This record gives sequence, structure tokens and C-alpha cells, in this order.
Amino acid sequence: MTRDRIGRSGGFRRALLLALSGLSATPVVLFVIVNLLALAAPSTITAPTRDAVLLLVGATIIDPYSGGRLAHSQTIEIVNDKITYVGNARDTPVGAGVRRINARGKFAIPGLWDSHVHTLRLAPQLQLPLLIANGVTSVRDMGNTCSWSGDLICKSPSGEWIRDIARGKMVGPRLQQVITYHLEDVLSDTAAFVDALVSLRARGEPFLKLQLDPQTPAETFDGVVRSAA
Repeated sequence: MTRDRIGRSGGFRRALLLALSGLSATPVVLFVIVNLLALAAPSTITAPTRDAVLLLVGATIIDPYSGGRLAHSQTIEIVNDKITYVGNARDTPVGAGVRRINARGKFAIPGLWDSHVHTLRLAPQLQLPLLIANGVTSVRDMGNTCSWSGDLICKSPSGEWIRDIARGKMVGPRLQQVITYHLEDVLSDTAAFVDALVSLRARGEPFLKLQLDPQTPAETFDGVVRSAA
């Protein structure tokens, strides 16, 4: 990108934010702002270098399985991104590749789950790092950039995000399930609906999200489920 294009891009962003500054920050307005800024997407946040052995020493662990019991002065040992020991202080490895963090006065909890998120084009720059920063390590994406489009050949970036997160190239939670298409209206033409399902299967979609009108008759809903089976 040339310097002139960068300047115009930056000026556009500033002008856009100023123009919208007097508007109420409704979800719709924020949705528009984020997607317009994504036209010139910034680079993603690179994941920090992973230590071969990471020791958190002296942490207070909150155990949700025991009603929130506190276990004080605990050591957490992480080897090659896997938690290998949690418990009282013990002899721990030292030497090259071992990083020790004094966690006294700090609390540790299991990673949190968010079972219903929606990702946008700037998710790698904004949303995914914020989830990690707030302790959310696994999510189910109930609608990404493709789900807002009726385009049956839309190419979702989620697969690339999942690979980059697993490789440590990008900061983000585990995307356990991803929905890239949701059905809001029942197609009256059964053949057209079946063709749409074939197209979704061809692009590798494992799920179809139904977001139908609450007044949709039960038999219509059952017909959609049978067609998708």
C-alpha cells in the first residue's frame, strides 16, 4: 500500500468517526463502523513466544467444581502448552527454556466458555484478543461474516483463524464450532431449499443455524430438519 493510499485511508477513518460521534452508540451504528473500518484491515496481533516450560508460582486457584473453594499458594506447571501439574509447591525444573512467574496475590480459574458469539471481519484484531484478555479460551461462533450473507459461495476466514491460533500465529480462543449460514425464511420451493443445502455441504458446512419466526408452524420446522438430515 502506498503512503498516499495510507493517508487517504487514515483520513477516511478519522472523518467517519467524527461524522458518527454525535450519534448514539447503538449496536447497528457500531456494527457499521467496525465493518467500514475493516475495509483497510490492520494486521493481526501476533501471539507471544511460547515458553517450553511455564511455572505460575504462589497463585490462589478458584475451583468451580468444589463450590468456589480457594486453594492458596499453588503452583501451576505448563509444559509445551499443556497443564501438567496443579498443586502445592514442589521441586520445579529450572534452567534454559523455563519461565517462572510470581503469581502471589493473583487468582487463577479454568478457562471460560462463551457458547454464543458472532465474529466480524476485524475479529482477529479486536474481538478474539479481547476474549482471551477476559479469560475466555473457548467459544462457539454462532454466526460469522458469511452468515450475514445469502451468498452460498462465501468463503469463510474461520478455518484460517483456527489454524493460525493453533500454530501460535494469532491471539484468540479455540473456535470449537462455527456457523457460517443461518436460515431466517423457509423457502416455499422445496427443490430450491435442497439445492441450497447441497451448496452448503459442498463448501464444507457442518451446521445450519435455524433462526425462524417464532410463529413458524411446527410441521414446517420439522420439514426443514428432515430436509437437512
